[in-house]
Amino acid sequence: MSILRDKIRAADDIGRETVEVPEWDCTVEVRSPNARERAALLHLMAGQQDDENARTAFFPMVVVGTSFDPESGEQLFDGADVDWLAEKNGAAVARIAGVGLRLDEHGRCGKRL
Repeated sequence: MSILRDKIRAADDIGRETVEVPEWDCTVEVRSPNARERAALLHLMAGQQDDENARTAFFPMVVVGTSFDPESGEQLFDGADVDWLAEKNGAAVARIAGVGLRLDEHGRCGKRL
């Protein structure tokens, strides 16, 4: 196989940032969405600009796709958590989602929507 292919495959290209969440008394590692997560967000939101439920779920979905335990590296949430995350403190959810979107090429995922 190609040396360039191997180089791309081995590249650590996922951005990471630690975010303090005082509302939850914890620290979360936020990672840029990988291509699969980004496509899923775009697919879910495409054509749903007028759908109140989709707009309400957008930040919680970003949080689900970008939040990790800074100690274990495990993903914190899954799709089943979107509904209850939408009921959590809006500033906390927006802070984490904002970092996730910024790490995603300065929020291109969110700007496209």
